[in-house]
Amino acid sequence: MSRRTVLMRLILVVAALPVLVIPSARVQAANNSVQVIFSRTATPEAVGTFGPFGYWIWCQAPLTNPGAYAGQCSGSIYFYAIKLAAEHVDGTIAKLAEGQYQMKVHSADWFCLLTNTPPVTSGPTNTVVVNCSNPMGVGIGTGSIVHVTGP
Repeated sequence: MSRRTVLMRLILVVAALPVLVIPSARVQAANNSVQVIFSRTATPEAVGTFGPFGYWIWCQAPLTNPGAYAGQCSGSIYFYAIKLAAEHVDGTIAKLAEGQYQMKVHSADWFCLLTNTPPVTSGPTNTVVVNCSNPMGVGIGTGSIVHVTGP
């Protein structure tokens, strides 16, 4: 093989690289998911009819990236007047309106709905209403962090 042939082949390979790499980047971007986090530590201000409470729950919004976690939630919630330790919860999420999400979570001991008040704002400036059937009660988590990421 001549030196010129080797050089031409090298130029063709280098020229083809962007064509091979760019489509895979597009496929990667198309698989991004909307993720929603509700977070609040128990302070005297975060008191419901069930006493001081807090939560940290992560969800992948449904229909944003079909897969094992679409529409699923995982995290922890605690009610200090009932049980000092945080308890793991699982559940689902639904988008109620633009910027408003509702998480339905449960553990072995309780079942709760957490719904944020839109619009979502940056930092601990959001309100999340926590409505539980077990333990029975309602709490308003002012100063909550509601974080929504994704496309």
